[in-house]
Amino acid sequence: IMPIPLSEFNLVCYEDDITNRLLEQITVFSDIVNSRHIPPEVPIYLIFTKVDLFLQKLDIWNIEHYLEKIRRLEAQMNEKQ
Repeated sequence: IMPIPLSEFNLVCYEDDITNRLLEQITVFSDIVNSRHIPPEVPIYLIFTKVDLFLQKLDIWNIEHYLEKIRRLEAQMNEKQ
């Protein structure tokens, strides 16, 4: 089970002040799911948490701005691979 707080869509990782937290957590989940060390028959669950905070932030923050940033960062990460 991997919980990912949706409310972190507008935050960056404290390690580098660049990487979007939501994208980082989804990337980690993807790495786990695609790991050759985990047999395919093992169930892996992704649970989005803090939906209430996410909904509150939608009233304040323009999510489209962050989605664009996430898309750009994702493209950059894919180029590095």
